[in-house]
Amino acid sequence: MISNENKRIFAKALEFYESIKIKGKVEPSERHLFNLYKDGEVREVLEDVIEVQTKVKFVQLDPSQTIYIIPSFDNEYHQYNNKELRELWSLKDNAELYAGQFSMLILLSMFYNSSTQRLSDRTSVSLGEFSKSINHYMSKLNELGDKAVEQYSEELELDLKSILDVWNNRALVVETAKSPDKAPSGKIGLINRILRNLEKEDLLLQIGDEIKLTPKMDALIIRYYFNDSRREQLFKFLNSSIFSMKRDDNYGND
Repeated sequence: MISNENKRIFAKALEFYESIKIKGKVEPSERHLFNLYKDGEVREVLEDVIEVQTKVKFVQLDPSQTIYIIPSFDNEYHQYNNKELRELWSLKDNAELYAGQFSMLILLSMFYNSSTQRLSDRTSVSLGEFSKSINHYMSKLNELGDKAVEQYSEELELDLKSILDVWNNRALVVETAKSPDKAPSGKIGLINRILRNLEKEDLLLQIGDEIKLTPKMDALIIRYYFNDSRREQLFKFLNSSIFSMKRDDNYGND
């Protein structure tokens, strides 16, 4: 027999879950729901029962900030597969998808402090700086040669060859950088297409030529989807000696 007190606790946990499932997050200003999550007994039900049974994860940077709900790694129903991501980002094949994901990894690395393993205090990155940074990485990868690229691809479990092929085959149209819809087939067009969709997911903000990460990006990507070893492996690669030129130097011709 379930006691009335336990029924009350489960009811509160379900109330919180049903609300955050619809909105995707609970803000600190939503005092009732926010306080439900702070209740130790309710939190225990959420983490030990609801997270396990529904295959979701409740993520919060610290006790005073927004709470997000995201699918757990084994939740195939609520996670995007490659086909769904290609459709969402208007990409024609997996090679373009991998190039887009690698570009986002480069963007994250521009905000990431490897010594603290957290996002740095940097507030924004310009679109021009971001595109130059990508050009720099692609140029350095091209210089490595096929054998080295294949070796790094195996070590990192990244299809660097396909990523390079996509990037090398796209024409960079710098003059349309501030009008992304006019350059859908160029490198800038690919970047902007993905940036717009990440903005729709509330993972970043693009204000004019400036790109800003949101707290949701920090909570979901840095804190949860990248486990420490994988995150450090990828960022260590991007900060390795093969990409030794500083980002504020000339990254290559635009």
